[in-house]
Amino acid sequence: MPEETAATVTVIAPANLNAGQTFEAEVDGKTFTVTVPDGGVEKGGKFEVDYPSKSAVSDAPTGSWRKGLCECFSACCCPFWMAWCLPGIVMAQVMERMNYNWFGSPSDTGKSPPLCLTYTIIIIACYIIAGATATSIDGLGAICFGVFQLYVLVAFTCARINFRKKYDIEPDCCGESCLGDCCCVYWCSCCVAIQMEQHTHDPNEHGYKCFSKTGKDSSVHIV
Repeated sequence: MPEETAATVTVIAPANLNAGQTFEAEVDGKTFTVTVPDGGVEKGGKFEVDYPSKSAVSDAPTGSWRKGLCECFSACCCPFWMAWCLPGIVMAQVMERMNYNWFGSPSDTGKSPPLCLTYTIIIIACYIIAGATATSIDGLGAICFGVFQLYVLVAFTCARINFRKKYDIEPDCCGESCLGDCCCVYWCSCCVAIQMEQHTHDPNEHGYKCFSKTGKDSSVHIV
């Protein structure tokens, strides 16, 4: 018979932490990510969390991408069409999954800001404004949209660089400069979004969730 494990495990906070912050803990030789519950916790405080076997942690390969940049068509249906039509939202989901900040770097608090919600609101607003003018966004609106596009290029390029470093993946070209990542994001943001979305977890086991802020079930975590 398979060995039974406890439903929960007691963890000890390594520092004073606010609700939503994360830290790594270990049980039975397994390292997993713990999210601080509502109300926060003081250093040395104990609280119960689900045993890690009940949550899906990242099984991302290191040293190379799980999927090539041009293998985006293998992501059938939802992830492909979502990334094709709204690559910014998929990238925002990946950034929240990785606990990145507004500029694509690991968050100092251990928790990502509401990137997916914010990007969704901005993109919808741009479509509404463009539809209202019947042609394009003009004047001040065009300037604001251009600044947002520039910000997105910088943030997503930084996110891809930090993503590669976490999983020890060599740059596509141009050495260790940001040029290769910038070109990938600029010329094919759809493919970049799908590549990163499918790298952290086996898509056959943990599929894409369109309406999730991380693009995955809430039980799926990054270690």
